Amino acid sequence: MGVPQAASMFFLLYAAGSLVARLFAGRIQDQYGDNVVVVPVFAVFAAGMATVAVADTVWAFALVGLFTGLGFGCLLPSLQAILISRTTPAQVGVATSTFFLILDLGTGVGPVLLGLFASAAGYTAMYWLSAAAYALVAGFRAVWGRG
Repeated sequence: MGVPQAASMFFLLYAAGSLVARLFAGRIQDQYGDNVVVVPVFAVFAAGMATVAVADTVWAFALVGLFTGLGFGCLLPSLQAILISRTTPAQVGVATSTFFLILDLGTGVGPVLLGLFASAAGYTAMYWLSAAAYALVAGFRAVWGRG
């Protein structure tokens, strides 16, 4: 895309966004409920995917880094907290291992499927598809999610 210097800015702001998200999300989730954190997390990550679909400058990629850092930085801890809070103490181990098994499966299969989609439709379409999927999850969680 002609902006190789964007990588360092992306990862710097991704790390900063992830750190900020993790510092505050847990307390906010404990005090105000799951949806107050999880819905915006999915929405911000969707915004990051939409932004990368159109990004063509260093500052656009920096914004992508911030959005995806804020989103993904607290996505897994927030979802794991929801899982643990809704599981009996006797089932925490099984629930946690199942959570990470499905996470690993998605991490392995997701890039293959998205890669096939990208080779057929292009990277821009792949990022728009990802943005739509995250926005759909945010909407689903906002309407039907507990907490």
